[in-house]
Amino acid sequence: MTDFKGTKGSWNFNKDDFSVTTKGDYKNPTEVCHVMDNNPYDGVYEEDVANGHIIAAAPELLEALQHIMEMQLRGFIVLGEKATAKATLAINKALGQ
Repeated sequence: MTDFKGTKGSWNFNKDDFSVTTKGDYKNPTEVCHVMDNNPYDGVYEEDVANGHIIAAAPELLEALQHIMEMQLRGFIVLGEKATAKATLAINKALGQ
């Protein structure tokens, strides 16, 4: 299993400034990215907030999916061909492969 080489730690989305940061140091968190277009009057504010939440969840989602695939490789669960293919594609996309 390939390790994620991005910013380590749990990520947090801040709706006030639309930043995604690590939760490590409260006074000086590491900024991972900014979700653009935080104008509440442009009609896509809720979409921008949803994008921020999914980005912040990405490392945990990757880790969970890798764990599920590892459980399948060991024979503890069976996902089926379609789910396995989708999971593999998603993991490779997340890892830049």
